Amino acid sequence: RQYPGATGLSGAAAGGDTLLAKCYNKVDMQYGLYIPNRYYWSYYDVPERDWMYEHATQVKYIVERPVCDDWRDRWTTEKWWRDNFARNEAMVRDADVYIAISNHSPDDVLQYREIRGGTAACIRDIVRIGGTEAGDGKREIAVHWICPIDLTKSRTVEYVR
Repeated sequence: RQYPGATGLSGAAAGGDTLLAKCYNKVDMQYGLYIPNRYYWSYYDVPERDWMYEHATQVKYIVERPVCDDWRDRWTTEKWWRDNFARNEAMVRDADVYIAISNHSPDDVLQYREIRGGTAACIRDIVRIGGTEAGDGKREIAVHWICPIDLTKSRTVEYVR
């Protein structure tokens, strides 16, 4: 392990978040789940959600929503789906190392705004608010990009902002 004593983070979604949780578990690394709100898993189908929940050492709900019967209507009318982006931002702020699993490189995500979705939004957040202080008011950011459709393209992408 490159980061002894580290704790991983997972956004609790299907796909890359589930894969990372399984990888953390495989190498006996503790991880926390960052769940947008209490209704997230009721709205989205995440097949491995019970497994992720059981193996997580921390579960953090990012936005508190009221207990209510009309939550599904509120998801749309009050735009509770935006909590997904609040979750991404919380993860970026709390992380020291960034891993992105995407068919699109971080460079492409930054260049082409039409690339959408949760991972693309999270990559943009990483570059906007992530990284470590590098002096002179600048931040150094490294995104470990995994390209699932062609692993040979995977690499670490670095930015200074």
